[in-house]
Formats: sequence, C-alpha cells, structure tokens
Amino acid sequence: MSANKKKLIILGYGALLSMIASLIAWAVFYTNGTSGLDSLKIAGAVLAFGVATSFGVITAFKFKDGDTASASSSGASSP
Repeated sequence: MSANKKKLIILGYGALLSMIASLIAWAVFYTNGTSGLDSLKIAGAVLAFGVATSFGVITAFKFKDGDTASASSSGASSP
C-alpha cells in the first residue's frame, strides 16, 4: 500500500471519529440547555481538534511505500 493511501486512511478515520464526537458533544450541550449557536461552536471545536490530531499523527510517523515484510520471511532463500 502506498504511503499516501495510508495517510488518507488515517485522515479519513480521524475525520469520521471527530464528526461522531462533535455530534455527541453538540447533542449533549444542546439538550442541557445551551443555545444552538454555542452548541455548534463547541461541536466545531471538537471537530477541529480531532482533525488536527489526525494531521499530528500523520506528521509524527514516517509512512513508507510497500510491505514491511523482509525477504527472508517471504520464503526466499539466501545463498
């Protein structure tokens, strides 16, 4: 798998989980009597934090193309 595809998967999962968390945060604050706009601001902050965390994970780790399996584990014999 290419490095860009791995980064896209991490960003996609991060955005999805952030959206779910922001919807939960919005619902909790809205049902507790907070105004709609303030609840939306909180949900947006949660979403932004989650996506920023995903970008942080992407920049913290080096992603390489291809497998991580060595040639000896794939059955190739060395002379």
